Amino acid sequence: LSISHRSTLPIMRVADHVLRSDRTTGGRNGPLPIWYRSRTEDNGVQEAIGWLGRVSQRFPGGLILVLCRTASEAQYVTSLIQPTFGAAVRLGSDESFSFEEGIVVSDVAQVKGLEFENVLIWNPSAEAYPVSDQSQKLLYVAITRAEEHLCMVTWGHETSYLPSPSSRLMRVVEQEVEVKGEDY
Repeated sequence: LSISHRSTLPIMRVADHVLRSDRTTGGRNGPLPIWYRSRTEDNGVQEAIGWLGRVSQRFPGGLILVLCRTASEAQYVTSLIQPTFGAAVRLGSDESFSFEEGIVVSDVAQVKGLEFENVLIWNPSAEAYPVSDQSQKLLYVAITRAEEHLCMVTWGHETSYLPSPSSRLMRVVEQEVEVKGEDY
């Protein structure tokens, strides 16, 4: 399709970049996806929790998807965000996937063909999405699950499929570097 009807045009431009194509020529407007580039996993977790909290407040009663590369990573991420959001967080798997309000943490394979208004992609790293046709297609699937709002949180070495932070395809938020030493 050259005109996106599911995801906003800014989301589809990021997805097109992942596929190294310019297929999408039109679609509906929406906010630029946001990309939190953190220095450490702890900082990435805090950025993710902050974004999830803001989206939960802005869209009460909504559904948010936290998308991980693997099922085991989804279990781990659930354990990281559940202390903050409690019963609102649940693991989305074959046995227990539901579309009730709250935060669903799942892996890409579980959500292929589904769509969610708000999606956070958890650390699309070079390790999780190495250079391969399969990784490229899975990251495309992950990005295109978002209808309106897309957020990515990374630390370490992000996958080479992501756009350059200077590309203007995403709003990039870089973690501030703390400088320790004497005040002058």
